[in-house]
Formats: sequence, structure tokens, C-alpha cells
Amino acid sequence: MPDNKYTHIFIAYASKDQAAHDTFLSHLKEIQRKHRGIAISSNKDLKKADIVLMLISIDFMISDEYKAIKEQLKKQAATDIIPVLISPCDWELDTFLTGSETLPRNGQFVKHSTTKNERLAYKEIAEELREIVAKKEADLTPTHPNTSEKKTPWGKIFSAIIGLGLFFYGVAKFIGLIAGLNADVPSLIDKIKPSELVQEEISESAKPTIPEYGIPIFTTDTTLFKILIIRFEDNLNEDDDTYCIGRAIRKNLVKLETEKKLPITSVYEDEITSPDHPDKAKEIQEYHNADLLIYGIANKIQENCIGANMCFRHIVADTIMANVVVPENVNKENHSFDEPIFITHTDIEKGKLSVDEQSMENWVTGLVALKKGDEEKYFEEIEKMAADIAHLPTEEQASKFYAQANTYRRSSYHGKAIASYTKAIELKPDGAEIYYNRGIAYKNLKKYQKAISDFDRAIKIKPDDVKFLTLKGICYHDWKMYKKAIEVYLKAIKIKPNGITYSRIGDNFRHIGELKESLKYLDKAIGIEPDKSYHYRSRGASFFMLKEYEKAIADFDKAIELKPDDIESYLRRGSVYTDLKDYDKAIKSFTNFIKLDSNNAQIYNGRGMTYFESKEYNKSILDYDKAIKIEPEFAFSYNNRAHVKLKLNQLGVQKDLTKSQELDDKNSWLYRNWSIYHTTQKDFPKAIKNLQKAIDMGYDDKELLQEEELLDPLRSDPEFKRILNSMGDENSEK
Repeated sequence: MPDNKYTHIFIAYASKDQAAHDTFLSHLKEIQRKHRGIAISSNKDLKKADIVLMLISIDFMISDEYKAIKEQLKKQAATDIIPVLISPCDWELDTFLTGSETLPRNGQFVKHSTTKNERLAYKEIAEELREIVAKKEADLTPTHPNTSEKKTPWGKIFSAIIGLGLFFYGVAKFIGLIAGLNADVPSLIDKIKPSELVQEEISESAKPTIPEYGIPIFTTDTTLFKILIIRFEDNLNEDDDTYCIGRAIRKNLVKLETEKKLPITSVYEDEITSPDHPDKAKEIQEYHNADLLIYGIANKIQENCIGANMCFRHIVADTIMANVVVPENVNKENHSFDEPIFITHTDIEKGKLSVDEQSMENWVTGLVALKKGDEEKYFEEIEKMAADIAHLPTEEQASKFYAQANTYRRSSYHGKAIASYTKAIELKPDGAEIYYNRGIAYKNLKKYQKAISDFDRAIKIKPDDVKFLTLKGICYHDWKMYKKAIEVYLKAIKIKPNGITYSRIGDNFRHIGELKESLKYLDKAIGIEPDKSYHYRSRGASFFMLKEYEKAIADFDKAIELKPDDIESYLRRGSVYTDLKDYDKAIKSFTNFIKLDSNNAQIYNGRGMTYFESKEYNKSILDYDKAIKIEPEFAFSYNNRAHVKLKLNQLGVQKDLTKSQELDDKNSWLYRNWSIYHTTQKDFPKAIKNLQKAIDMGYDDKELLQEEELLDPLRSDPEFKRILNSMGDENSEK
């Protein structure tokens, strides 16, 4: 049994790791000279050990010595086990070690050290061990705290984001996440391992690995709700350690798993950095088979992680959010933005708004229920977020309604979100963020005037916050008030010039046909951010409208080079080649994307249109069939398939057009196809009526109307001639 005179440290290692052991031991001995209460031994005196350091490598993990040490340590409950990560191996899959506190504390293997040589890495590990020993002797070890200590009020707080845009901002006190939580949950983080759902190996049929992400962390098993927390980015490059944030979040989740018996499993992965765009976050979430990804940015991290400037974000798997029945006539929110919203330093705000631990429990419990398809339970849990709060201070009541509102909004229940935001505003009328997020909810309901009113209120409270102006500009854009959008973006540029805003100005100038002005601002965007694919894609669209096809193709090529999965650039590049009647290159562009993602309806629809133009009608209809199979509510594919069926004189034209109209009755091409259909049925009055409706809705492809053989019976009709003459000679962008 360990004695009280010394802290006995036992070092276990494989013979092949002798060099690593000797280097490490030399630094430990230096610590020992400064701290006389330490006794060190290697591969002997195990029964006396207070701390066992295991030099983790594949050779050690498969050794007979390790098996024997495990059996002995199972009898020594008071002995602390600390894996020291020497070289890469799947040590966490061993249930005996999973959950143990590791050295280095950043979770990186010494052999993978990129900024320090190995000797310096071992020296820092030794210093970290000295701190552990000092705390142990004071009975204040990280894994076995003195639970009789008075808890900080922050021990009850779990500051987590409940929706994109709910920021925990300002100096956020993390004592409650680390010290206070340890008092509540002694030793949990060391005893609870990630579930066996953690991926053990990749089969030949599994998805290919992406080197920067490593091996997928979770399997595709759906038994438990799988949560992945990744390293928070120090966005000011202050070399702050952010690992404590992720570990603290996981401790809270462990508590829900063990005390509340929620069917969840969680992993913190320090080597995956936070993405700078929601699409990238979605890619990480899907790659690792996670149901929930938590990430964010941080800076100004105080000593011992007691405070930091923070911004939390999250992604919930589409397969789970698909279980929410979206009300009619609303935009379902997701993380595929037409115009990217990049995570920048301006996301970190002054002040404080936090979500208590109970709200976190409600949120996770609701998501677990939603994964099982229990939408009713999901919304019951959201309701609980703001239940029984009259006894709380006004600020905390507002915070609860705010968190609840964001959760509703992320579920596309914008009406409920607005009601909760309004309650939060009544309690906190100077809450700029609340007006801002309520404005987003109004925007998603297409109530643009109310949205702009809320953005204006947020701007009045915080006139220098550029994101309020940005959303106001996006709102005007969606409202098709492009000149107003330009005015707002120009004000934003005066506060903070940045590439994405210049790009948005260029987009809006393109929409009003001022293509030279569009190019001017897009050039500025690229000058500031030459590595953003979006800017090249947008400039390519402007070149396309100017019929400068070579420049358009060059920009789409560059966008794809920067972002190989940029579907919009593949589609636009294919459209350019199709307009040039270079059908082989157009089809190749679409097919190259299909090799990356064979489950995308838009790309099959695009290739189908090219096959149609090249008169390969049978191939065209097969692509439309695939698009509809992938996305059964893709209105354009039904409409386009109807046109092919008209060409092939097949049955089902009326059925496809009716389905397309049910899904989207605002598509001018739909009424053009109805006109063609009625012409084939010799119902010329209906043909003229639908063609006129198409023109009134903006249809402008005069060339097709002049060349479409199926419209020949109409050509002598005076009304048909009048319609053609009214169209002029120039075609706009399709």
C-alpha cells in the first residue's frame, strides 16, 4: 500500500521505448531534486505506487507487462493512472484507460509535436506532473477534488450555445465548468469512457479517411446520441490552451450520462480545429458520424481557465432535424448558406449571456428524443427551458427565454421563436442580440418589414456592430430590393471593410444589371480574401452575364480549386459550357462533381439539362429521374422531365407539371411548359394564356420559343407573334 512519506511514481513502458523513457526520466529527476517528496521507480515497486505513468505506444499496449500491470492496478483503487502519450495508437479503445487524464494535457502524442522538439515536450510533461503531485499532496487533484469546499455560484452554470447566433460573450467565468463541476461530479471524467460506438477500425466499405480529420470517431450505430466536441480556436493567435473548454463541456455531458441516465456518449478531440464556416462544421459532423458537433472560438483565456472571451456554435445532424415537421410557408434553417457567414473576431461581443445547466439538460434531452422521432417530447423539453423562472433575476429570465427562442428558431418554428424573443425583450429591452435574432426569425417567415425594423432597433443600440447591418442587407436582398441592400452594405463597409461584404455588394449590382460595378466590388473582395471560393464564383457569374465566357470559366475553375465540393461553381461552369454548346465539357463538369457526391439532386438536374440541350433525351430523363429519387420535392426536375416527355411523346407530362406547380408555382419555366403541353393538345387559348403568364413572371428565353418545334402550331397565331415581339432581342441570365 502507498505510504504517506513520499508520492511514489511508477513508470511503465515497453522495452522498445527505452529511449523515450530515459529522456523523460531525466526531466523527472530534475523535478525530483526540486521536490524531495517524490520517489520514482521504473517497472518495479508497483504496489507502492501513488501514481502510475504509462508511456503509451503500440508496443506497450500489446505487451505482457501491460496486461500484468492492469491486473494489479485493478486491486489498487487509490492509485492514479496517467497515460503519457508517446506515439500514436488507439489507446482509448482500451476500457481500462479510457477517460483517464493524459499528459500532455493537449492530448497530442509527443511524436507528433510540431512546434517543439521531443525533449522540450517531455520537459513540459514533467512540469505538468509536478503540478499534479502538488495538488495531490494538498488533496486538490483535478480528478479527486475536496468536495466539501464551498461551490462557486458558477458551479450551476453551463454556458453553451443553444442555437446558431446565441453567443456566450464577454469574460465568461469557467470556474463553474471546471472547479465547480468537479465538486459536483468527483472522478466522473476519469471513470466514464466514450461508448463502444467509438470507431475501432475502418472497413474496406467505410468512407475514405480525410487526413486532417483522422479516422472517423464514431461508428454509424444509432443506439446512442453521439456528441463530438472539438478544439476551440484561439482566434487571436495568443497561443492560449483552449483544451480546458472542451474538457469542461464533456464533464457536463458525462454528468447527464451518468446521473440523468441519458443515452448519450461524448468525445473531446483536441486535434480537430474549429471550422471557419458552417458548411465545414457540417462536413466534420457527418464525417465522424456525430449527432451533435460542438465547436467555437475563444481568446483572452485567463490562468487556470477561469475566464475567457467565448463564442460557442453547434451543428445537429440533418437526419435528426429532419424529424421536425416544418410549418408551411417558412424557410427551414440549415447550415448551407447561399452567402457564407464566416466566423470572425466580430462574433465575440461584450457583456454576458449564459444558459444554466438545466437548460442544457432540456436541450440535450430534447435532441435525444428527436433522434428517436419523438417531436412532441423535443418541444416539451424546449418549453421547460423557460418554465418556473419567476424567482430568478430579470437578466436570467431574459436569458432563458432567449435560449428557448433560439432553439425554436433552429427548429424552424419561427412563430414560437418570435413569441419567446418578445418575452426576452420585455425583460431586457436593451438586448441588441435579441432584436437581431428576432429579426432573423421574421426574415425566415418572409416578414421582411418587421425583420428590418428589428435590425434597425439592434443597430440603434449598437451602431458599430457590423453584423446587424449585414443581416439588414441580406434581408433587403431576399426582398429583391437590391438597391436598398447596396446602401446598407456600403454603410457596413465604412465600419469594417471585409471581403464578404464587398462580394455581397457585387452580387446586388449584378442583380440590377450594373455588371461593371459588380466586377469592381468583386475585384475588391478577391483582393482582400483571395482564398475564398465564393468571391470567384460570384465574379464568374458576372462575367457570364457579360458573355465573357473564358473569364467566367477561369473564375469557376478557381472556385472549385479552392473548394472542391462547391456545387454552385460546378453548376455554373456546366451552364457556361452548355451555352457555348461545348456539351462534352459541360457533362464532364457535372460528372466530376457526381464522383465527389452522387447523392445531390441539383447536379443531376444540371446534367439532365445539358443532355436535353444536346438532344440526348433518354439520358436527360434518366438524370431527372435520379434527381427526383434523391429529392422528391425538387420542383424544377419535375418541370424539366415534363419537357423531355413532351419531346419523346411520352405519357405523364400533365402529372409532372401538376406536381411541379404544387411544389413551386412561381417558376416562369413551368408556365412555358404548360404552354407547350396545351399546344400539343391543340388547346391554343390555354397555350397562349400560359405563355403570357410565363412572360409576365419574367421568362425571357426568346431563342427557345423561336426554335421549339412543338410550338410550331402556334406560330401563325397573332397573339403568339405579339408575345415574341414584346420580348426584345436580348436574353438575360438563365
